[in-house]
Amino acid sequence: MTAVLEPTLSYSSSIPRAHVHRAAICEVFLTDIICESYPQFRLGVQLPRVHSYYSDHNIDLDSVRVGPAPAAEVLDATITAEKRRGADIVGITLAMTLALDGSAAAPP
Repeated sequence: MTAVLEPTLSYSSSIPRAHVHRAAICEVFLTDIICESYPQFRLGVQLPRVHSYYSDHNIDLDSVRVGPAPAAEVLDATITAEKRRGADIVGITLAMTLALDGSAAAPP
């Protein structure tokens, strides 16, 4: 019998801030990343309970209500364009969808 393990996202800690070009650890929301099939990725994120994102976008308000614990957010991202300098990738454009506790909060 062959077992297939589905990778699950971890929310145990944030990634090093240098990986996301942030000066303050409190600005790092990314906790994990799984490359399901390039150029598609699934990311674990933990957004702060109060953030300007919630008022800057037309999102489902029920999905962003503050609960007793941080929400388990999943960000599905697809690379739609790459910026190259020679052979090096120096930038990317992403199409993203955010789900909070299984509810779509920020559709593309």
